[in-house]
Amino acid sequence: MPNPSFLRADSASTCETRKSLMGLQAEYLRWVHGEIARCFPALSPRAGLSLPPEDLPGLKVSQTGNRPNSAYYLIAVNGVAAGMCGLRPLGAGTVEVKRLYVRPAYRGLHLGSSALRKLYADACQAGYTRICLDTALFMQAAHRLYEAHGYADCAAYEGTEVPLALHNHWRFMQRPIHRPSHGITHEHDLRTA
Repeated sequence: MPNPSFLRADSASTCETRKSLMGLQAEYLRWVHGEIARCFPALSPRAGLSLPPEDLPGLKVSQTGNRPNSAYYLIAVNGVAAGMCGLRPLGAGTVEVKRLYVRPAYRGLHLGSSALRKLYADACQAGYTRICLDTALFMQAAHRLYEAHGYADCAAYEGTEVPLALHNHWRFMQRPIHRPSHGITHEHDLRTA
């Protein structure tokens, strides 16, 4: 298994890191929009559904470093951009997993699990008590990954970016964050985070 590097995006990030992240974000959103159009043609933009643009303000690399307790990472394998992941604060002790995406050529290498463990550790260190996420019904592989890491279904949470018209076609999930005892995260949390 490769040992991925997590390169945090902030104002000190290299131009290449920012460019790679913006490219990954555009790739991810093109895929999601295409799948929505394929799976739910009645909900396509032509039917009046407004989908987020490819440059969501909350995830612009230039702004990520300025948001307290947020994170946006480029996942690199042997120096090559393989994926991305991030955390977005929602308030009241809750943080949201955002843009967990691994390029098709790098799937099967457990990069998604590595990303979830990294994000869980960041959320724990920042003092959050709950971590949540959203996932489309067509993202079956992602559902298995999240379930294996202890995420369970929940109602749509405050602050979600999923348009209301898609809520019935989306899955919302959460898991509690257990504070470490004496600075050490419980073994179970590391396995399932």
